[in-house]
Amino acid sequence: GAQLCVVGPGETVLLPTNWWHATCGLDHITASAGGWLEDRRVYLRREKEEEKDEEEEEDRQRRANRDDDDRDKVEMAQVEKKDNDGKGNSEVERKDREGRSQKEDENSENETD
Repeated sequence: GAQLCVVGPGETVLLPTNWWHATCGLDHITASAGGWLEDRRVYLRREKEEEKDEEEEEDRQRRANRDDDDRDKVEMAQVEKKDNDGKGNSEVERKDREGRSQKEDENSENETD
């Protein structure tokens, strides 16, 4: 059955979603405004989804920053290694040259014997 209510000045009637209804004015001048209020559950779900999206974006940003830091560390390690290799290579090359010259000396001694 139908329900009837009289709404006074400053009062508001909220109806559940998809409820059929009708209105009529009792005075000569009547103003009405209509709109759809979202179901509170829908609003809360959207709010949670937005929070989740924000958290995921923050996590993605943190991972990207961490990846950048890791890349920087790798690049620094490579630069340090290159610097050390440059020093080490000259040492390795020097020892290699010394080893070859010793073998050449031994070979030349063996040939003269």
